[in-house]
Parts: sequence; structure tokens; C-alpha cells
Amino acid sequence: DDEAAIQFDAQGRSTHTTYMVYKILTKEGVDGWDSIGVNWEPWHEQSPTIRARVITPDQIAHNLDPKTITDAQAQDDDNKIYGDRRLMRAPLPAIAPGSIVEQEVTVKETSPLFAAGSAQRIFVGRWVPVQHFLLVLDAPSSIPLRYNARLMPDVKPTRTEENGRVRVEYESGPLDALTDLGNLFPSDVPEYPTVTVSTGSSWKSVAEEYGRIVDEKIAAANLSSLVAKLIDGKKSREEKAASILQYLDREVRYTGVEFGDAAIVPHTPTETLTHKYGDCKDKAVLLVAMLRAAGIPSYVALLNAGNREEIDADLAGMGMFDHVIVYAPGSPDLWIDATDEYARLGELPQMDQGRYALPARAGESSLVRTPESK
Repeated sequence: DDEAAIQFDAQGRSTHTTYMVYKILTKEGVDGWDSIGVNWEPWHEQSPTIRARVITPDQIAHNLDPKTITDAQAQDDDNKIYGDRRLMRAPLPAIAPGSIVEQEVTVKETSPLFAAGSAQRIFVGRWVPVQHFLLVLDAPSSIPLRYNARLMPDVKPTRTEENGRVRVEYESGPLDALTDLGNLFPSDVPEYPTVTVSTGSSWKSVAEEYGRIVDEKIAAANLSSLVAKLIDGKKSREEKAASILQYLDREVRYTGVEFGDAAIVPHTPTETLTHKYGDCKDKAVLLVAMLRAAGIPSYVALLNAGNREEIDADLAGMGMFDHVIVYAPGSPDLWIDATDEYARLGELPQMDQGRYALPARAGESSLVRTPESK
């Protein structure tokens, strides 16, 4: 039994509860399913609540000992990123073939991930058979709750509205075990069944809110003298931009310090120049500030890079973007990845090509496709 419930309050804060019951059949099952864990982010979430019990074949219940729960810094897949994301986990007691495990994990937000709305994708199914799946969405009628299922043609959501709240349920099962399909799918073709949920009213509000944050970070930067030296003698927009980009590649290495809301909010250009390092959003904001100082209008653009499944263009919200690049409109438009030190001006690395992107600027009302190499 695999269940999840996401409840939103009037401020857009979510409480995410997952509930699961499963039976251990083999020794391999013991090795792979003998613990419980959850990642969380202290800057906008409370410490999670974990409950579990194991019922052994002799019908004795063994409750999870709260003293065995550990809460430590999570290991990031990228060793160039430093942050305060946490991993709470614990070993399950009395696990053996024939045992039945019941567990519940609750993660509650103390503040919304993003003021203009968030988006998240829930995968349906697991690498083992699932007898019953249930997803419940619950939100005030005032919240612009939107949702969309993919690869679930026989599952129709039930929606009810009562006492000022909206409740949506997706229910399915039994489901066969998922199989690994590799990573060669086009980004706009889903590999596995999913339900995507968002609380953003529009991409316009997301673009304007993130653009406002970027403009605030840039406002205090005084880069005129530095940029003037870099573009001295350069005539065209492309020559000026190329000189600035070469300086950035040479002087600022890729390293992310993402404590607190720096997980999604960039540092100021001054901070990035002082430390001589930054992650994708830090370097992108610094590049935008330098281009603007050179008289070149430019903006950061949010996207989901690589060969992962694309963002749903109909569901606005922060939470599914994982990369930031730079967009300088003109003739031609310039798209620049400030973290790719080997790309020439006008070249995007393959992972950025043909992806949905959101330029963070006033009036931007929809996602746009980044250019693809011919």
C-alpha cells in the first residue's frame, strides 16, 4: 500500500505525508528495505516526523525506537555544492522475511518554497509491485491548485469542493513493478507514470518574482570600472559579451554555497566576485550584472537541464528547475551558460539545448525553448 497526501494552507505552505505498508519476502528484501529515511531543508521545513512498526510472522509488533533516529547533513551528489540539506533516517527493528512494515513520514513547511508558487512531481509506482496507490491533494479554494497526470490513462482524478477547500484524489492499483528504461528518452516523453502538482497562478508571476529577486541582488553592485576595462576597444555587442565571459570563466570557479534560502536565491555579484566562486545562479547573476553594466540588456533564465523529463508547461511554479543560464535578447538572441568554461559565446552545452526555459523578467508569460545546435 503506497499513499501520499499533500495539504496546503492559505499561505501556500505544504504538509507532505507519505504512508506505506509492505511485506518482506526474501533476504534481498531485508537488505534493501531495512531502514526509513527522508531528506528535508531546515530553511523552509520543520524537522520531519517519522513513525514505523514491524510486525513479525509471530504477530508481535516492534515499534521504531525514536532514540535510533539520526539527523545529519545530507550528502550532495555534486561535491562542489555545500549546503545544509538534512537526511533523517533510522534502522527498522526485527526485519526478516515474512515481516510486515508500516511507516509514516510527515514533512511540514514553515514557509513556502517560493512566494509565487511551487511545483512538484510525484512518481507513481515502485521497483516492486504495488497493490494500491493513493494520492490526496488538499488546498484552500483560494490557492490556484493545478495538477496533471502522465502515463495514467485509466486513472481519473476525483475532485470535490466543500467548506472552502478543494480535495483531489488519484487512486490506482494493482501496479506492476517499474523497470529501468534507461536514459535515452526524449525530454518531452515521460518514462514513468507521474502526477505533477503546482500552486503558481502563472509563469508570468513566477518570472516577475524571480526577476525581482535578481534585480535586488544586482542593485548594489558597482561594476562599471571593471567592465569598462574589459570592454575597452570592443565595438560590437558580441565582442563585449565575449570579453566579459572570458573574464568570468577565468576568475570565478564553479562552487555552490547553498545554506538557507541560497538553495534557490542567488548571492550578490559582489559576494561572488569577492569569493571568486559561485554556482550556476551566482555566476549567471554576476554575468547579467556585468552585461548590463556594458549596456547589454540581459536576464537570468531558469530551466531543467540534462536528459531528465521536461517541466510541464501548463503547471507554473518553482521547484522543478535545477539550472540557471543567461538570456540576452537581440539580433540574434544570446543564450549563455556561465558554468561552461569551454563554450564560446553563442554556444550552449548539449544539456541546455532544446529545453524549456523561463527568462526571469517582467512580462514573460510562458516558457520558451532554448536553441538547438544544427
